[in-house]
Amino acid sequence: MKRTAVIGAVVGLAIFAAGCAAPGDRIGGTCPPDCDVTITVTGNCAIAADRDPLEVKHPAAIRFNLGTAGYHFPPGGGIAFNNNPRDFAPGAKGPKTEVVNDSHQTLGYFKYQITVEKDGTNDRCHVDPGVVNN
Repeated sequence: MKRTAVIGAVVGLAIFAAGCAAPGDRIGGTCPPDCDVTITVTGNCAIAADRDPLEVKHPAAIRFNLGTAGYHFPPGGGIAFNNNPRDFAPGAKGPKTEVVNDSHQTLGYFKYQITVEKDGTNDRCHVDPGVVNN
């Protein structure tokens, strides 16, 4: 009887927690001291960040790692914060990894753009996930 009650409570809590996200939202994740975000590309140029939105509670280096073979970040950069560049300073850039330093001076939700390029072509894909500074 106790085991059934515990299982029921766990299932109920999971359903309740899932109901907190808006339809279509994915639960992102909170950064430890620094953050790693894995970017994947599937199908017809569909890009996904494994932490979207990404929750940042303190100054942090955010490392964006491109985890799909056959794609790279363009030479000019693949991660761009357009609506609050003061908080998000570009760091090291490479074909598979880019770092953005979040100074965490301003609280709020900030969209950014991910751009990847298919190897051997000029074909580019874009997506606009977000970071929550709180």
